[in-house]
Amino acid sequence: MTLILEKHGFEVASLAEGRLCIETIGQEKPELVLLDIMLPDIDGRDLLKSIRERHSQIQLPVIMITAKDDPADVIEALRLGGTGPDFFI
Repeated sequence: MTLILEKHGFEVASLAEGRLCIETIGQEKPELVLLDIMLPDIDGRDLLKSIRERHSQIQLPVIMITAKDDPADVIEALRLGGTGPDFFI
């Protein structure tokens, strides 16, 4: 995804650990977050909760990305403040 976004002129910060996300969001002020549900150090849904405690959906859209195919994961991400539902296809 990083390569595709950069190819289209977007500036991308890719983080390997979810725990760095909150700090980076505070410093970098991104326009959008693409967030995986499955992260090595924290559940993406917990990270989304933390983001939403600091930023509204209007201030910072968060698009959840996952390889999981359980509809309950999509519903939970939306309930927690993920941007959608048209992003979940």
